[in-house]
Formats: sequence, structure tokens, C-alpha cells
Amino acid sequence: MKTRALAITSLLTIALAVPAIAYAADQSGAEGRAKTVEVLSPSSDSYIQYHGRLIVRAQKRDTEYRWGGTSCGSKVLSDAQVDRLVEAVRDKDEVKILPLYQPGQGTNKCLVGFSLRFRERKN
Repeated sequence: MKTRALAITSLLTIALAVPAIAYAADQSGAEGRAKTVEVLSPSSDSYIQYHGRLIVRAQKRDTEYRWGGTSCGSKVLSDAQVDRLVEAVRDKDEVKILPLYQPGQGTNKCLVGFSLRFRERKN
């Protein structure tokens, strides 16, 4: 009887762990244009919720990706990454962005990386 209970407990532990591992994998958002980037300072009232956010316009829809704060815990961006996001917003007609995210608190999408694709210039 103890062996059967141990086997059931082991199976339940594995069954519960597998979705958690798959859930934490990076996911790709829709490729689009970087529309807005917002960076908050620690003195902002919203800083505890998130440290910054990116709005991406893809398929006629805006999607918000956050980093830092209680919304996204340890998902933070370096200063260099934030600088690249600002440049992507500035050059939105020349650059497409493919955000990489992980699920955060509630329905928040936490930005953990991104790819930039530049339009080829015709000579």
C-alpha cells in the first residue's frame, strides 16, 4: 500500500512540475513596430508595479510588454537594451521588433528579450 501511495505521489509531482517548466519558456510575441517605450524612475508611483514598458503595434493591435517591479519580478532589461528600444521607437518605419516574453503577474507579458529586423535600403 505504501508503494502504491508513493508511486501516485511521484506521478503527481512530475505531472505538476512539467507544465511549470513549459510555462516558464520564452515566448515570441507578434512582430511589429515599436510604438512607445516608457521608462520609470524609482521616484515614480508606478515604479513598484513595473520599471518600464514597451508598446508594440502588430496586426492593427497594440500589445504591452513590461519589465521589473511586481508585475515582472526579476525580468529586467539592461540600460543598453532600453537604449535599443528607444532607437527602435525613433526608427519605427525602418525597424520591426519581435518581442520575447514570459508570463508575469496576472495577464502581464514580461519582456525578456527582442530581435530587431531592419528594412533593407534600396540603392
